[in-house]
Amino acid sequence: MLTKRPIIALLVAIFHLCIVGDIFSQNLIINLDIEFSDPVRVNVSNNGDVVLNATGIEYYINGIIKTDNTPFRVAPGKTKSVPIDITRPIVPGSYNIWAKIKYTLDGKPATLISNFFVPVNQAAVIDVWVDVKTTAIERDGTITLTFKDPTPIALCTPVFPDELVITDRRVEGNSIIYTVKNTRPDLSEHTVLLWTFEKEEAIPAAEGTMRIHRAGWLRVSVTLGRGSQPYQVEIGRKPQYIDRNFIFYNFLSTNVVAILTVIAVFFFILMVIVYRGKETLIPLMYVSFAFVLVNVLILIFQIPFVTNPTIPFPIFNFSEPYVRIQHIPLFVTASNYVYFRNFVLPVYYPIMIFYLVYSYLDIKKRKGEDLWNRLQEKKIWRIFAFLYARIRKLFHKTYDKRDYAWNPYRRTAFLAIGVKFLWMPLLWTWTINNIFVMIEQIMNMQPDFYRVNEFAVNLIILMDVAIFAFSYTVESKKTNSMIKSVEPTVIGWLVCIACYPPLNQFSFQWVDNLFAWVPNFELSEPVKIAAFVGVTVCWAFYASATVALGFKSSNLTNRGIVTRFPYNIVRHPAYIGKNLLWVIEFFLLSQKHLGLVVGFIVVYFFRAITEERHLKKDPDYVAYMKKVKYKFIPGII
Repeated sequence: MLTKRPIIALLVAIFHLCIVGDIFSQNLIINLDIEFSDPVRVNVSNNGDVVLNATGIEYYINGIIKTDNTPFRVAPGKTKSVPIDITRPIVPGSYNIWAKIKYTLDGKPATLISNFFVPVNQAAVIDVWVDVKTTAIERDGTITLTFKDPTPIALCTPVFPDELVITDRRVEGNSIIYTVKNTRPDLSEHTVLLWTFEKEEAIPAAEGTMRIHRAGWLRVSVTLGRGSQPYQVEIGRKPQYIDRNFIFYNFLSTNVVAILTVIAVFFFILMVIVYRGKETLIPLMYVSFAFVLVNVLILIFQIPFVTNPTIPFPIFNFSEPYVRIQHIPLFVTASNYVYFRNFVLPVYYPIMIFYLVYSYLDIKKRKGEDLWNRLQEKKIWRIFAFLYARIRKLFHKTYDKRDYAWNPYRRTAFLAIGVKFLWMPLLWTWTINNIFVMIEQIMNMQPDFYRVNEFAVNLIILMDVAIFAFSYTVESKKTNSMIKSVEPTVIGWLVCIACYPPLNQFSFQWVDNLFAWVPNFELSEPVKIAAFVGVTVCWAFYASATVALGFKSSNLTNRGIVTRFPYNIVRHPAYIGKNLLWVIEFFLLSQKHLGLVVGFIVVYFFRAITEERHLKKDPDYVAYMKKVKYKFIPGII
């Protein structure tokens, strides 16, 4: 039976989201399919959260381009079927049909291309094998098509989205080089580049000769605009089919969140000013302070950063000089924060609103010493009370000396928030990304050892990162996962965060380049399979340490000592598992450079030393060290 407090908190969270509006509903995802029926139809599906305002469709078949400028709208979750005027060809063979939908995005025109391969009476295909390379096309860039057979070069016709303009085309040997200009650099846009190849020829037949139409096509999905990356892939006629053609416009409005943050700051300041020892105001001050911290976390991943110092106020202007955090080069590798921003924050926000309202209703009932003791359990309150007491003393106002004192509890609170802030976004993004990878692998699974082994490794990694992601998010007495202490030294933090994005982009790079050597053994197939199995076993041993820790999984923290397998064998099973698999990948599979493996071993050795220096302050860990004497290898070290 629900009590009044959770019901009220839930209603406030829902009401808050209604006021905020569509903060997390600004994604436009379009699927464009061509149905070769009678008449031929273009099916436009809107799988996003905002209405698609289309201004028309341009389409092509058999050398004829037509345009239908009839506007239409597609609501979120709906599909619009648009008939197009195409005369069916009568010459046998195969034909390219392409359609280009035109619509408005952020008040400006945009387009999306899709194509369809139509056999008429018989299939007649132009085989096209091409190596495609592009530079990062934020504003200007190049696209190079290198043909293994130069014959199709004369037949190559590009069909680009309108926002990508060809400014130059030249042929060098077997390559066509396009110089292009992106007219929408303000967007991060995943789009399709299409090339068609067609010719009509006479071929011998039973009665003389007959005409036949041949067609081929090349379709490449690339990213344009902010955060675009160079693209390189070798594509043939068959492997390059793309199941979903889409433009994904990822735009989370931060205006309302920013306004609410400003209101919360002013409200908090007002509470501090009018506070005269009234305990009824303490819950309001705590909730407003925590609300500001939650919104700041969201704004860090939503707000554009100023890249042009002449524009001082980034919150209410989303023009070209701004980039988001995941588009800053230091943070862009492997999109380590994209899924956290797109999938976790929309869920995290209402949950935190619910939690804060519930906390307010809970602590509002408490009085005197009971109130102070209850609040000390909350790490955000420890930070708030400490800062509040210091500010009060600065202005010669009365303050609670218990809150003013700097103690291990305050330090743990500050450092614990830092640990969660650093790793929660990374681990949630990795978890969601691994889910997508697993789904794709299941859909394309084949009875092949290497595919099955890769699937097993990804499943192990998914289990590992999912446990860590949940552990960083949830800290509760019920799960026995309260943070007792956090690594207090700078060197301890450095050797740990050097192993993770974004710092690992350069922390190991110099040693990797300095000793870029790998052994190159000619392994028989059984030995090679055994090496891959060894890597998978090492991954499993590594993940068993995470399973043993459970909700206590967390970097740089002590949430309680675990003594079950594999921690009853060595004190750092996760580190030995990782290092062994890297050694196998280096020595037998030539997948790692010598310098990188040596760098990993050295850094993880120092991580073990700094961790134990921290954990030895816990008597339980001292007793555990006496029971399990070896760090890495039983009987040796």
